[in-house]
Amino acid sequence: MSKRKIVFRKVAQQDLAEAYDWYHSIDPGLAERLLLDLRIAADKVATRPLSCPVYLGSVRRTRLKTFPYYIYYRLERGSVVVHAILHTRRSSTLTRNRVQ
Repeated sequence: MSKRKIVFRKVAQQDLAEAYDWYHSIDPGLAERLLLDLRIAADKVATRPLSCPVYLGSVRRTRLKTFPYYIYYRLERGSVVVHAILHTRRSSTLTRNRVQ
């Protein structure tokens, strides 16, 4: 099974940087585990992008296994484009605004 290219929009990169910094301030090891958890979820999405549920319109999401974050993405021109990486407790209104 071939993997699709994953592209992180700038705002998704900022989401990840904020989460990483927060966990790093608690324990640098936690921040590294966050990155590993994200890599595992991103690999799943790259390999089987249609296996994750549709969230809104053409936006799909997958939850990280350990950390309480969702990756919100779309399939665009054969690539997986990540639009947001948000905590599961973020406002649903904010989430919808960010991924539309």
